[in-house]
Amino acid sequence: MAARTTMGSRALAAEVPETDPDRAVMERNGITRTTSHHYWVEGYRYSNLADALAQVRRSVRAREAIRGQRPA
Repeated sequence: MAARTTMGSRALAAEVPETDPDRAVMERNGITRTTSHHYWVEGYRYSNLADALAQVRRSVRAREAIRGQRPA
């Protein structure tokens, strides 16, 4: 079974297992699994919120600079 999520024009498919056959192997070997958050800004993926926010600030400054160069 796959869960489907849309992010802008991109479609992301994530496999969601009904059962977890790897769980026993992971437990025997001391392996753990974690989830991570991803932040999407203008088609780029960031794993760190601070980096995503920094990109937003850069984009805003760039747009403002472009607007300032054009006559109103």
